[in-house]
Amino acid sequence: GRLSGTVIVDAIADTLTTRAPRITIRSGLPYYLSLSRDECNVAGWAVDGVENALTAIVTDSMGNPVAEGTAVYFYTNSGLIVGSDVTDTSGFAHSTWYSSDPRPPGGLVWVRAETRGAGTSVVLDSVSFFSTYTVDSLWVEGVPDSIYANTSATKTLIIHGFDLNDNPVVDTTSITLSTDLGTVTSPITTSGECSDSRATATYTSTTLSYDNFPSVGDFRGDMTVVNIRSGYTSIAVSYTHLTLPTN
Repeated sequence: GRLSGTVIVDAIADTLTTRAPRITIRSGLPYYLSLSRDECNVAGWAVDGVENALTAIVTDSMGNPVAEGTAVYFYTNSGLIVGSDVTDTSGFAHSTWYSSDPRPPGGLVWVRAETRGAGTSVVLDSVSFFSTYTVDSLWVEGVPDSIYANTSATKTLIIHGFDLNDNPVVDTTSITLSTDLGTVTSPITTSGECSDSRATATYTSTTLSYDNFPSVGDFRGDMTVVNIRSGYTSIAVSYTHLTLPTN
């Protein structure tokens, strides 16, 4: 049948009638399939065998789990995927994706899962996730033009990191910073791997006992450079000058 619910069975023989207790029909045919993945970003662009687990939940039109043993088929645009599983008593079926050739175009992997519903209908869902590499580009948000030259002056640097496909890198990617004047937080690690990988550092100024910009009014000044590196990728940002009123 196609419907779930409770039924009552009557047995009739000549003039005798008996009624069985209510019977629950719990599982109809597949009507919904919801597919999810454990990770939104895996470091599998240049490494084989990186895993991402997938779960398909299959229910009937009433939201009940389908019959145990319902077959679910999985397929992908890249790498390797365990191609099939059958549902358990809760309507769950599982698969695992592994990074390998062919690599996904632009670093975006998609996986689809499907099963048969009523008649010839196909019940399916899909998910996507990034397969990424190490940092290939960095850019910094929040670089100030100037900062006062005292040890209580600070500026926050927000550093964004992307791989060679301009996708966010995986969380906890390390970024190191150094500076020739003052101090800066280092190392720092990224977060936001599902959309915009970023890390935050604090630059703290310092005092000046000299002036490399004597023409800039009644101020002492100098230029500071902050060097930022992740793996083989690096950039440098500078503050136009550090200033401190000489009086």
